[in-house]
Amino acid sequence: MQEDTQKKKKHVLKRVLLDAAEMKAVKERMEFCHEENFSMYCKNMMLNGFIVIIDDSAELKRLNLSINEISTNINQITHAAIKSSTVSEDSIKALLDSLEKVWQSQRSLNSGNQF
Repeated sequence: MQEDTQKKKKHVLKRVLLDAAEMKAVKERMEFCHEENFSMYCKNMMLNGFIVIIDDSAELKRLNLSINEISTNINQITHAAIKSSTVSEDSIKALLDSLEKVWQSQRSLNSGNQF
């Protein structure tokens, strides 16, 4: 057990000298990434070059709502098509508009989650 503990210890110490403006910028980026530990932030940035932020709040809820709306529209168009054997241009336009909302939400979600 003691050998396992010794193997997991870090043995290389790196120091970084920053001026006040640089440290302020680093702290702002850490806050943006919801990272409180300077060492973990630096390690992730050095090893990966970026930090992915997964935020399941407002953006994801909006995306889920858009997907639900599209699902409802598809159901309504399907029922109308079955009854009348045709689909109106307005129905197709409504479906495409809903799909565009999903794409916009998805693009917004992807663009805001990397730093």
